Amino acid sequence: MADVYVKYREDLTAHMLEVATGNGLLSGTLLNSPDLDAAYHFLMKSGTEPGTTEAYRFFLISVEIMYKIGAAIELHRLGYKFEKI
Repeated sequence: MADVYVKYREDLTAHMLEVATGNGLLSGTLLNSPDLDAAYHFLMKSGTEPGTTEAYRFFLISVEIMYKIGAAIELHRLGYKFEKI
C-alpha cells in the first residue's frame, strides 16, 4: 500500500510543479533543502500518533493553511488590497 502513497506524492508534485512553471512561478525544478523540509517536520512534531483521527485533523488544518497562504500570496501578487469598511 505504501507504493500508492509514493506514486500519489510523485504525481501531485509533478503536476503542481508543471502548473507553477507554466504560470512563471518556478523554472521547472522543485527546490530541495533542509530548511524547506522544516513547513513537514512541523506537522510531525505535533506529537500526534500517525494514522489517528487527530493526525488526520492536523493534516487537514495544514492543507487549509497552505491553501489560504497560497491564495493570499497570489491575490497580493495581483495587487488586491484588503480594506475594512
